[in-house]
Amino acid sequence: MNRSVEMIVREHYSWALEKQGRADEAKAQRIEIQKYLEEAAQKYSRVRLDASLLAPWKVVAGEEFEMRLDLVNVSRKPGLLVRAKDLLPLN
Repeated sequence: MNRSVEMIVREHYSWALEKQGRADEAKAQRIEIQKYLEEAAQKYSRVRLDASLLAPWKVVAGEEFEMRLDLVNVSRKPGLLVRAKDLLPLN
């Protein structure tokens, strides 16, 4: 199961436990949710970019071709791209 989906399920389960008067069990679920949120905050606390390079499959030597570089910041913080190097292999 996807970890974020698991946390949503735990949240609903915690609510149901609370309604049943099972406060200790509900609290245990909320503690697990909090641990997950702290881990996620730590994981995405730094700027991280995912890159995707799109180019034609067949390229003729000496001819121009178009390619596209997509960059996505997948962290919570803004970032600044200072340089892009070694994007294509030399071979």
